[in-house]
Amino acid sequence: MNPFTREELEHIHRATLEVLEHTGVFVQQKEAIELFAQAGAKIDPKTKVVRIPAYMVHDALDSAPRSVIMHARGP
Repeated sequence: MNPFTREELEHIHRATLEVLEHTGVFVQQKEAIELFAQAGAKIDPKTKVVRIPAYMVHDALDSAPRSVIMHARGP
């Protein structure tokens, strides 16, 4: 089941990249901010907003497994 067309998924992806890179996300944990900075994200230390460039998102997606097998706690 896929409720979105390929074109709709691409539109959502591009919009998400735009938000991550230009608006950014609030990150409270100091260690996470340091990891983002080391990876090349732009950090505003005053507001703790992390702006994540598109290449970082693409690198993360490329390194993620294509599928995950999930199991229930019980049989």
